[in-house]
Amino acid sequence: MPVTVFEIISSMQYMLTFAAQPASLAKRHRCDTIAASGGTQTKMLTWWMWMIVGLVLLACEMITPGTFFFMFLGISGLLTGLVFWLAPDLPGWAPWLMFSVFSAVSLAFFRKPLMEKFRLSGKSGHKVDSLIGETALALEDIGPGAIGKVELRGASWTACNSGDQPIQRSGRPKVERVEGLTLHVKNQ
Repeated sequence: MPVTVFEIISSMQYMLTFAAQPASLAKRHRCDTIAASGGTQTKMLTWWMWMIVGLVLLACEMITPGTFFFMFLGISGLLTGLVFWLAPDLPGWAPWLMFSVFSAVSLAFFRKPLMEKFRLSGKSGHKVDSLIGETALALEDIGPGAIGKVELRGASWTACNSGDQPIQRSGRPKVERVEGLTLHVKNQ
């Protein structure tokens, strides 16, 4: 017989009522079960629910690529479901503890190496300052002190002619410095 949302909510209220009770009263009531309409009791989060939670968290990782947070939480949910399937008589707090420990350990020990392997730490790539000394291609005439367009590394840049001589179209000026998205160039 399926468990309804009303039964879940009433069981949660029941658990909250007895969570504040003394230990002698709490021993008589299992807080990890839901009382279904027939007097039978079922586990609140069964092993397959943990598996679904794990799969949903893995799907969230696919939606937010590059973070590697949801992936480890999803794997932790799947591991918790597997352990709960192998040992179904665990108390109700045990899967939550396992999920928390699996998540914390996997995030602490495996996320950073994975980020470094995929070079997602933000420390890699080309720095804009490495453009200094490179040769650009002038896309238009640029007078001394004037602003124009140059091409460098396949991208069009705003350029300021910091030299005394004009830069002709198709000329090859050299980058002296970078200020924001503006290259300061000079004839060679």
